[in-house]
Amino acid sequence: MNQICVFTLIASLAAVTGCASNTVADVSCSMPNAEIVEDYVDSASAKLDSYSCATSFDSLYSELIEIGKENPSEDNKAQFARLIRSGIDSGAISTKYGKQLFNEYFEPEFYALKTDVRSNCTALREREVFVSQMEEELGRKKVGMLDVMGDEDGFRLSQRYFTDLTTVMDAVAYSCESSLARR
Repeated sequence: MNQICVFTLIASLAAVTGCASNTVADVSCSMPNAEIVEDYVDSASAKLDSYSCATSFDSLYSELIEIGKENPSEDNKAQFARLIRSGIDSGAISTKYGKQLFNEYFEPEFYALKTDVRSNCTALREREVFVSQMEEELGRKKVGMLDVMGDEDGFRLSQRYFTDLTTVMDAVAYSCESSLARR
């Protein structure tokens, strides 16, 4: 019986000692305060290479937006593209999501219109949904183009696209209704 107790004691001590000596490196996904967009992207890209930080992409992107607002520049567009590329390369985000994110913030045309609803009577039944999605995207374009890049012309172009698209959708909807009324 004493032999069993001694063996159990030795095994317990070995397990505790073994666990204590196996320290796991604590990986922190928090970012140091950065005021320069390029420096932040460098640090964030390195963090994304760490498997444990792969789920932090959206928060890193949001932080970069805030830094970009404090330092508006047309060069910021390339830095956001670089962060998105790092996210894709690390597997933190999909290529599709990366393209969507970039286009919704930095390209004048609307990503929300994935289908050609402008000339599709069936799709235009959900016109309000499409307009709502476009309004949300226009808000992101304001942040990306105007606040982060300082690109007033690009943002005005997006506003013009928004107005033109809603006008075309209204005209097509009217045409669709007229066509149904004549039947």
